[in-house]
Amino acid sequence: MTEPQPASAVTPRPSVLPVVVPVALAGAVVAVGAIWTLVTAPPSLGFWLGSAALLLAATVAEAFPVPLVGVSQGGISIAASFLVDAAVLSDWRAATILGLLSRLTLEIAGRRPPERLIYNSAVYALAAAAAGGVVALADDVESAGGLAASVCLGALAFYVVNLVLVAVVIARASPARIDRVLFEGARWTAVPFAIMASISLMLEVLWTRFPAFALALGGPLVAVALYQRSVHRSLEAMRLAMTDPLTNLGNHRAFDERLEELIEAGRPFALCLLDLDSFKQVNDRHGHQAGDAVLAGVAAHVAAAGDGYRLGGDELALLLTGDDPATAAQAVCDAVEASDFGVPSRTSVSIGYARFPADGTDDDRLIACADAALYHAKRLGKNRVSAYEVRLVEPDPGFASHGSSRIRALWQLTEIVDAVDADEISGSGHSQRVAELSVEIGRELGATEADVELIRLAARLHDLGKLTVPVEILAKSGALADVEWRAVREHPEIGRRILLSLGAGPVADWVLHQEARWDGVGHPAGLAGDEIPLASRIIYVANAFDAMTHDRPYRSATSVPLALREMERNAGTQFDPLVVAALVAVCRREDTPGVAAAG
Repeated sequence: MTEPQPASAVTPRPSVLPVVVPVALAGAVVAVGAIWTLVTAPPSLGFWLGSAALLLAATVAEAFPVPLVGVSQGGISIAASFLVDAAVLSDWRAATILGLLSRLTLEIAGRRPPERLIYNSAVYALAAAAAGGVVALADDVESAGGLAASVCLGALAFYVVNLVLVAVVIARASPARIDRVLFEGARWTAVPFAIMASISLMLEVLWTRFPAFALALGGPLVAVALYQRSVHRSLEAMRLAMTDPLTNLGNHRAFDERLEELIEAGRPFALCLLDLDSFKQVNDRHGHQAGDAVLAGVAAHVAAAGDGYRLGGDELALLLTGDDPATAAQAVCDAVEASDFGVPSRTSVSIGYARFPADGTDDDRLIACADAALYHAKRLGKNRVSAYEVRLVEPDPGFASHGSSRIRALWQLTEIVDAVDADEISGSGHSQRVAELSVEIGRELGATEADVELIRLAARLHDLGKLTVPVEILAKSGALADVEWRAVREHPEIGRRILLSLGAGPVADWVLHQEARWDGVGHPAGLAGDEIPLASRIIYVANAFDAMTHDRPYRSATSVPLALREMERNAGTQFDPLVVAALVAVCRREDTPGVAAAG
């Protein structure tokens, strides 16, 4: 009834061989058995003539399937109707051989790869044999009820075998789960299956009374096919208007409509927003073609998990109607991380989700909450899933709501800062380590979670101004000239200007004062002690400690105990003593991210 699609499901990959090989062998055994019994006990001429007519009809039906949106690339074929009739009128042998030959003819004509030709033909042979076997078990095919039952059960057997074997190979070759493939396949083919069964019954009755009458079905079948093709073209145009061409996910318009439908339905669901981590680096280093391949690969995992959409760029959305969105989202995260998309670097995604109606009852609120959760996941280190929680993601209301465009723009800037770290100028992951250590110090000092999250953001952006410093200066292993030192010393002010242009007042001030000494020496504004913002004092200590404990172009790393002693030696002059004490306490904990416990 359906052709195994897409073609990639049966291409020669090691992952599908455990499915292809046994199915092909089983199909061969059944076909050889059917041929052998026909050779050893030749049937009548009528058998051969009837089989030839049904073979011709089945082959034509396979060559011109009725298109149906949501099924396969080929569409729905009514060839199974003729194969089921072959089982009723003749026996399982005729059905098996007709199924094999009709599919084999089309595969050869289409110049399919050998593996696909063998697999698809074997599937049809097995499905037709199953139909014939079920019909053979029927005791009564003379009465109207018995005939109807035989035809319907035979058609059901063909349908189930075909559906299961197609679903197994597709699931094996893709990230989709077998239960989801089966559900989607049954969802789109159940109605065509019922139509196919009714056609089988009508054909059986006409053929039994007078075979020539069977030709009368040709007119209605052609009319239905032409009408369906016309409808299909219209529906396909509508689908393309709501589909992203690169990923085959729904576009923003489709997302808006589906989200509104789910809200109106009133049943619980989850909205997940996904963002590819450091995706700009993939495009910059490997080209946009590689970036497109990565994006399409990630989209395949998203589509396998639920209703997927591409909202623009590398931003994807996923609508989940199950009871456990956290597990489903984490499965997508893990699948992406474990996949090889053809680029040397690892690919990962950050996911944030909000639940209806718990987190919001309208589309704007849900999107804002999911967006807040997404950027919470990214600032925690990326490659993770975060649920919307007010206490974690709502910052100081005097600054801005987390879902605002200002906060979003600031977190997008961290991607650029990460590009600097990736070049190992400041040490790979430097900004993220400073941010995590700043967060731990802030918590040790009793800062609120809202303030802690803003400190994290400021720490991630503390080197933003270095984007204007030439790479050769940052990577220089020798002493810097005066003009070079001036370029480096000015980076906090440059970072402040960039952040002020985005309306990030508090964060901009913290970045500006990130190197202010506790004693006020050398600070252009003359700030000292408690006049320096606490966040700046924290970032200063975390930055200095990370610089000492990691290799730099101009020196090797210092051990944690030695670095802590150096920090304590300068407490009260260069560093805030309370912040240094908090650093020592944090480093002595074994669970501090990125820092070895100090004795």
